[in-house]
Amino acid sequence: VAYTESRQVDVSPKYGGWVRGIAPDFTGRPVRRGEVLFTAYSPELVAAQQEYLQSLSGPDRDSMHAGINTSRDDLADAARQRLLRWDVPPGTLDDLVRTRRPREAVPVLAPASGVVVEKNVVDGSPFSPGQVLYRIASVHPAWVIASVFQGDVSRVREGARARITDPFGAPVRQGRVS
Repeated sequence: VAYTESRQVDVSPKYGGWVRGIAPDFTGRPVRRGEVLFTAYSPELVAAQQEYLQSLSGPDRDSMHAGINTSRDDLADAARQRLLRWDVPPGTLDDLVRTRRPREAVPVLAPASGVVVEKNVVDGSPFSPGQVLYRIASVHPAWVIASVFQGDVSRVREGARARITDPFGAPVRQGRVS
């Protein structure tokens, strides 16, 4: 099976850490956008969460502290944006604000639906910023590269209908010979 290169996405965290609780544990496994691929432990992420929480706490908002509150709001927004740029899910940040406790294991979500075509980690693997941990490809469209026995070549013509069955039980798909 070949996938469109323009419809593939890499999962490559922008921070270093260790993989915990891996979910898609083999290539060929389908995933949905937003599904947890694994959780990541990263001292950088823990520190950034603590920084965000510290920027949220502070003096009560009253007129005497108006200038302090504005700069504290700016710090809180900058700390939140940093975590969002690191692809920390907004729901995780909302939980952080609600519980006021940093998460040691942060979920890493699938950025797109498709099938895992490359998996470069196992549970416990260390990773570096920018390292490709997964590659996910859309299955629409996909090409099935098939070999045809010489005796059957005369029955195969461009534009003919094709039926593709998966030995692992996926639904039968229809296609055209190109």
